[in-house]
Amino acid sequence: MKQTVLVFISLWASLAASALSPHMFSVSNSHINKILQDRVGYIWIATDNGLTRFDGNNTKTFRRSAGKPSLLNNIVLSIMEDSNGDLWVGTYDGIQRFDRKTETFITPRLNYPGVPEFTYVNSIIEDSKGNIWFTTSRSGVICFTAGDRRPVCYHTTNSHICSDKAIVVYEDRFGNIWIGSNDKGVTVFNPSNGTMTNHRHVANDPSTLSGNMVFSIAQANDGTIYISSLDGGIDSYDYHTHRFTRNAIPIDGKAFVLRNDPDKNAINIGTEGNGLMVYDCATHTLSRPDIHLDELDASSAKIHDIIRDRHGNIWAALYQKGILMLSDDGNDFTTYGFNPFDTSRSIGTAPILAIMKSADGRLWLATDGDGIYKETENGQSGSFTHLRGSDAGGNTLMALFQDSRGEIWAGSYLGGLSRYDSASKCFRPVHMPQHDGEAAITSVNTIAEGPDGRLWLGTNGSGVCIYDPSTNICKHLIYSQLGGGRA
Repeated sequence: MKQTVLVFISLWASLAASALSPHMFSVSNSHINKILQDRVGYIWIATDNGLTRFDGNNTKTFRRSAGKPSLLNNIVLSIMEDSNGDLWVGTYDGIQRFDRKTETFITPRLNYPGVPEFTYVNSIIEDSKGNIWFTTSRSGVICFTAGDRRPVCYHTTNSHICSDKAIVVYEDRFGNIWIGSNDKGVTVFNPSNGTMTNHRHVANDPSTLSGNMVFSIAQANDGTIYISSLDGGIDSYDYHTHRFTRNAIPIDGKAFVLRNDPDKNAINIGTEGNGLMVYDCATHTLSRPDIHLDELDASSAKIHDIIRDRHGNIWAALYQKGILMLSDDGNDFTTYGFNPFDTSRSIGTAPILAIMKSADGRLWLATDGDGIYKETENGQSGSFTHLRGSDAGGNTLMALFQDSRGEIWAGSYLGGLSRYDSASKCFRPVHMPQHDGEAAITSVNTIAEGPDGRLWLGTNGSGVCIYDPSTNICKHLIYSQLGGGRA
């Protein structure tokens, strides 16, 4: 089972089928467009209301503001880190470079003859030669050349690009630049000879694209190019025949983003309303991770980006729902709670004050007002036996502890100390002796064991009690306001 983190505005290994549990932290907006992990380890989240940086503990959001160079627009569509460690940010109003030292945004000057605007930067890449490429909604693609970062624009009036409405740019392993458009298919640019080859949908030719609205491109380990279009399906391209196979990955609905997962020889697929899917390139099978979330139905989510971080976690950008993080570190998380449909798998609605795992692997849960829940004898995970207050010295339990002899103890509020009787399968109150002037121990907040086997009890109002179960002898450590601590 993998851990799941769900990020909302309230405020990612293979994706094998498993039950996953939710956790939350804050981001600037639930409209997530892109996700990036930089070389430092930060997670950058491009949203419709600014750019959020997550350092593993805290978040910081950058927005358009007066007084210092800031974002051109709070709608951040893309983000990319180049080989120099510079961050390039694509917004609704153009492209910028983030200065890490000053935490400001630098806007390149783009004065290009005949080009109306350089807006809606949805995709940014650095190619193998160090050139920076980015798409625009009305002016094709722009390349900042390596070294001098001179802008070179490729649009329909000065090149053979298929359309000025560029959506995605991608470099394959051969150095070709693929440019997907919003209306006329895809262009393949060969930088070595300067040629451009266009591919588009032809209704009566099954060797062509299934659609012209190309939103994502990915190359699998075996070199196959996969292309997804919102008005078609997921097609594959054969370099030998220069032909496409339509719907090479058959999915329900439309695919918004494709990401190769080289370690798993798989393609992770973010759909437009059908959640996250995984295509195994070796077995040619499609699967869907079993993600259990109370907050939303993950199988119907719109996923606009997918990345794998350096720890193997998968991060998925859920449009209008936040971020889904699938952890691949082997940590197991299961949620136990109130279940009105199966009382054997329910732990009521009272707050949990203490948790213990006994030597036999069972969970013990102490509640505030509802006694103790013990995982059942048959070892069925998530099935509990309810031990009510009369069995444990009261309904409000503060502490659970198993000593080196295997004895299980419970500390309660107003009920003192209790010991679990395995024969009768209930807790029995422990009657500890009182000395002259000593108040009865009624509330035990915490329990520990010393090297000699005696129990140390932290109480509410009676100091520390050192209790020897073998002799039933108590020793008290209390604090006197007049004389300080005394035993």
